[in-house]
Amino acid sequence: MKTISKSLAVFFMLILTGLTFQSCEKIKSLADVKFNAELAGDLNITISQGAQKSAVLSDTYNFSKSVEVNLRSDPEIDKYFDKLKSFDVQSVTCTANSVYGGPVNITNATLVIQSETTSATWYVKNFTLENGASLTLDNNNNQWDNVNTILNNKENFTISVEGTTDKDNVSFTLHVVIKTRVTANPL
Repeated sequence: MKTISKSLAVFFMLILTGLTFQSCEKIKSLADVKFNAELAGDLNITISQGAQKSAVLSDTYNFSKSVEVNLRSDPEIDKYFDKLKSFDVQSVTCTANSVYGGPVNITNATLVIQSETTSATWYVKNFTLENGASLTLDNNNNQWDNVNTILNNKENFTISVEGTTDKDNVSFTLHVVIKTRVTANPL
């Protein structure tokens, strides 16, 4: 009889311990902090007069540029860096600024966001650059998921673009912005 009582007591203690632990996790998640963050990079591109023409399309001009983005460049991300739980990309946009000698048409371009382990790639055709022209980069091939992976791995990343334009003697800045919803837990 004592053995059955001890077994039942141990059984109920194990159940109580399991429920307590599960409740603690739920209580801990109440301390989650959620905030919006933007990670951005500027690709400053100049195509000089008489620049090299594309070997593929002889009436276009090549360009290429990249910029490194530090994940801690956002003050809120930096504040919670060691307590980050997750990122959820809300949008990725590319906006033309400081367009000189334009409008200019990007005939073909490849824009890549990459870390050492993961990359997301978009292909752009016939995008006319004027100040303020904006393009939302889609998630058709799970690119946002790949960016989420980069961010959730807490990796710095590179934004790069290479392509061709329809004219030389132009300069422009492509401002790429990743808008994300961040969850952190200070506990």
